[in-house]
Amino acid sequence: VRAVSLATIEKQDAIAKAAEQRAVANAQSIAPTIEPFYGAKAKDTFFKLLAEHYGAVKGYLEASVAGDVAKQGTATQSLTSNAEEIASFLSKPIFAEGCSQ
Repeated sequence: VRAVSLATIEKQDAIAKAAEQRAVANAQSIAPTIEPFYGAKAKDTFFKLLAEHYGAVKGYLEASVAGDVAKQGTATQSLTSNAEEIASFLSKPIFAEGCSQ
């Protein structure tokens, strides 16, 4: 995400696109780590939440580069809401199929 930010600020579109692909691959690597504890369906949900979080980060970045304070506010609200969704999701006592408590 740092590389995406720097490339976006410096208007290096090809570098930003490559960095964004790495950010998505990173989320795809993180999401499966919860599967042993929460199950396969949760992995997909977690990836969706991570993708939404990245989308809000990107929205904030683009608004910042454009100097659009209103869009920064909207992106900040999205980030906050998504962070709360992630925290709520991970705090639920869900266990993988076949696991006992």
